Amino acid sequence: MAQMSAPDPTIQGAGRLVPEGAPDLLRLSPVRRSGSPLRRKQISELESAKRPRSVSPRASRTDLEGSKSTRRSLSPHKMARFENSEPESADSTLHTLVESVDRVASTFASTATSLRDMKLSQQELADEMAQMRRSIQSLQKDVAWLVEQARDKK
Repeated sequence: MAQMSAPDPTIQGAGRLVPEGAPDLLRLSPVRRSGSPLRRKQISELESAKRPRSVSPRASRTDLEGSKSTRRSLSPHKMARFENSEPESADSTLHTLVESVDRVASTFASTATSLRDMKLSQQELADEMAQMRRSIQSLQKDVAWLVEQARDKK
């Protein structure tokens, strides 16, 4: 059974008894509070592996941004996931942009071709349906004539 500690007036939600260790949970965002304790531990271990060793776990974002030399000494797998270690050159950026525009143009061209083919096949289907309607009307007239002939013979 968890021991109960007196509430800390500086913590949000003070005035109620909380289990020991819970103040840590109150400092976390609601997303971080959700999930099992094991999962929260795994998340904190993963996050601590991304932090430079010289920076405390409670360091603010500005503290982390201020330590540029520490950042560069980290191995690539310990850097933040979306951080670029070196900015791209203008030529590289331009080349990437040109490739992206080419892919978009190619996609548009193939989409236009597909739409044109679909339009042609829809037109062919509409023509076939019109021909079938004419054939059905002709057959209905023939059946009506045959029924009339059969009545006349009686």
